[in-house]
Amino acid sequence: MFLCQFPRSCRGLPPKSVSGVYKIQPLPNIDPIEVYCEMAVGGGGFTFHPRSLSKTRGAQKIVNFLFRDRKEVLLKLQKKNDRSESYTLIQPHPNFTKYSFKLLVNSYSGYTKPKNHYMSDYFFLGIIPAAKARGRGTQGFKSNGRTIQLRNCDANPNSFFTFMPNHKLQTPSGYHPNLVYERSGVAVNWRSTAIPITNPDRMMPNQFFFLTELHFGGCGCYTSSNRWKKYGFHATAIGMKSCVFLVVLWVMQFDTVHSNGYCCNCYEDKFPRSCKGLPPKSVSGVYKIQPLTNIDPIEVYCEMAIGGGGFTFLPRSITKRPKAQEIVNFLFRDRSRVLLKLQKKNDRSESYTLIQPLPSFASTHFGLLVNSYSGYTKPQNYFMNDYIFLGIIPAAEARNNKMQGFQSNGHEIQFRNCDKNPNSLFAFMPNHKLQTPSGYHPSLVYEGTGVAVDWRSKAIPITNPDRMMPNQFFFLTELHFGGCGCYTSSNRWTKFGFHATAIGIH
Repeated sequence: MFLCQFPRSCRGLPPKSVSGVYKIQPLPNIDPIEVYCEMAVGGGGFTFHPRSLSKTRGAQKIVNFLFRDRKEVLLKLQKKNDRSESYTLIQPHPNFTKYSFKLLVNSYSGYTKPKNHYMSDYFFLGIIPAAKARGRGTQGFKSNGRTIQLRNCDANPNSFFTFMPNHKLQTPSGYHPNLVYERSGVAVNWRSTAIPITNPDRMMPNQFFFLTELHFGGCGCYTSSNRWKKYGFHATAIGMKSCVFLVVLWVMQFDTVHSNGYCCNCYEDKFPRSCKGLPPKSVSGVYKIQPLTNIDPIEVYCEMAIGGGGFTFLPRSITKRPKAQEIVNFLFRDRSRVLLKLQKKNDRSESYTLIQPLPSFASTHFGLLVNSYSGYTKPQNYFMNDYIFLGIIPAAEARNNKMQGFQSNGHEIQFRNCDKNPNSLFAFMPNHKLQTPSGYHPSLVYEGTGVAVDWRSKAIPITNPDRMMPNQFFFLTELHFGGCGCYTSSNRWTKFGFHATAIGIH
């Protein structure tokens, strides 16, 4: 008999928990839901709900439970060009401190109707109730402590933010099309107060960001995030704070601890040993696993769809963990398949490729080493000290003039080793100290054609952006093959737009 527990909100997480995706169970009669917990900004404990919550049974009850501090909302704004984030804490206007905010699901009761109401699903943040906003006085709200206000010129009682999942990708309302409010005033002033988040490892996945509408006044503003030009933002996420620290307790019975690999995201031996130990129909995402019984659980990304699923993606922090090589040895059982995800620099979109041996080297297994290159050649970025090393062909076998290489999504990527130089490797550098990558072979000749670009050309785009992988799983990446194969590193990549790679093992 085993006791599993989910916190009821992000404020119920263990002390010193880091920001990230977690499962919570606000109400005992609903299934756990996946949320993003912001544990640093604004004092921490903010629960960001996903777009899918608008279609979840009991959504309003869930929101009512989570939204206990009703005079404080944390908004995160996402930039379109690079997915970087900023935040602002929204609080009542000094003239309206006695009025609490209200958060409604697919409803605007007590307020005015949003212009994007026809999208059906939305979260409605009411700032001032219509009955109180129907006056010509000064109104608004505070954004990161700065008062954002308007004088209601015609007693029009609009006073709200609306967050639309836009599941059907509908065109937003064309109301007030001249964009006058995008030049100055409420619509842009609140965004100007947003503070950049400087830790890119904790970027929030896309499923928490919404198309956003603001409507204030009577001479305040009407805008929606598809119109935003100033400051580069294009979507917003909403975080709310609970006042409780409770957990839901529930019991599951198994014959043995790891007989079916179920994970409750709890403690100690209640974690699966790898992503393949997750429950059936688990979705791709961040999970905790415990490959070895004598180590603390580690946070990994589990890819549960591509390549048959069950791939465990390693975080950059693995290189600094005790027993890292033992962890990798346990996880890397299928030594003829590695799933690589490539991240684009401009929009953080991802593509994938399955790396396998060439048919002529089918019996030669890959080697995966942590901070070591034993049996292979030294990576040029060895001076960074920490790295994960993927050896394709051992140096003893690669030291010949034969055709060598690997397969990328079933396509043979190969070259003839012109001088018996036995390089045959990928190296994944966390680059914890932000060092300048090696300047080896500076002519970039390999970035024109051949191995260095051909393998990337076979990468297949991932079309479900809700499952974007957090930044802590992507690495500066070096490839070195031959003797007339290639030398490249991901800081040099220009073709196809990629700039980093993640490694998943099976």
